[in-house]
Formats: sequence, structure tokens, C-alpha cells
Amino acid sequence: MSQRNSSGLQRCYEQALKKDIFLEVKSIKVTISIDNSGAVNNVTMSSHAEHVLGQCMSTRIRNWRFRPSPRGLDAKFTVAFGKS
Repeated sequence: MSQRNSSGLQRCYEQALKKDIFLEVKSIKVTISIDNSGAVNNVTMSSHAEHVLGQCMSTRIRNWRFRPSPRGLDAKFTVAFGKS
């Protein structure tokens, strides 16, 4: 994950903390589906998908772009959060 993408997800966490000061999350496992044009067409999360944090993350991740490939693919990664 690029630094730009990582910092965007960190901003989601910081915004969510402002709305929910009791938010406790250390990490979220994310699975994305990328189509052959390089666009993210599906995002699933291990937790917080319906929370303001998950909604922000999903919106940001869906805007990521990858190099086109002959076929799409799925990717899994873990996003770790910390107060900055």
C-alpha cells in the first residue's frame, strides 16, 4: 500500500475518533477485488464496515487505481491504526 493510500486511511481513523472518542480498533483486515482495468470494484472488511470508519475507508479504497492487467484479482491486507 502506498504512503498516500495509507495516510488517507489514517485520516479516516482520526476523523472517526473525533466522532466516537471511545472507538477502539487496532487493525482491520481488508479484502479488495480489482477488475482488469485496475479499478477497485469490491471492498470487504473484517470489522467496522458499517461504522463511520469503515464507510470512510471503503470510499477511499474504491478510489484507488492499479495498473490494468489481463485479468482482475483479489488482494488482502491489514490496516493497523494508531493515534498520531
